[in-house]
Amino acid sequence: MLFGRDVGYDISSAVCGGLALLVTASFVVLHLLDRITAHFTGKHKPELARKRFIPSLQERERNLFMKTVINTADAPQAIGPYSQAVVAKGFVFISGQIPIDPRSGNLVAGDIRDQTKQVMENGKAILAAAGCGMAQVVKATIYLKNMADFGAVNEVYGSYFSSEPPARATVEVARLPKDVAVEIDFIAVQH
Repeated sequence: MLFGRDVGYDISSAVCGGLALLVTASFVVLHLLDRITAHFTGKHKPELARKRFIPSLQERERNLFMKTVINTADAPQAIGPYSQAVVAKGFVFISGQIPIDPRSGNLVAGDIRDQTKQVMENGKAILAAAGCGMAQVVKATIYLKNMADFGAVNEVYGSYFSSEPPARATVEVARLPKDVAVEIDFIAVQH
């Protein structure tokens, strides 16, 4: 009887062939176990289940640009093609607020302090509708019709930020909507 070298095979070929057969059998067993597990868990297409954990590039881009519009009756309604606020990627962008009383829809009568207080209250109401508070504001921009009002506006504005005030810019502008003296916009982070 001829065996091994006598027929042209050496021992290493037999070992390699045996290992290849063992590896192939292992993969077949693992595949069968995966299919059986998928059958009993209701996940007949494991590749689809994995997609939930590893979003595609299109899903990541779509999530990057998703936005939620915020609207509340506790602040003045938009008087143009804009939203009171928009939430995107954990940031809340609040449109510029002017001293309009949301209950009456009229401009607040009074001095610059009264007007600034109403602007801040409008911003605060929109933040609340977005699930935030003044402590989550990271940036504000104040627009003043007259920079001489800066001290009074700053005093009222500062009373809304007891600690760690946000970054801010203040600019004097030629004119504001409805000829008001002050407008403020805010950017906040949701917690």
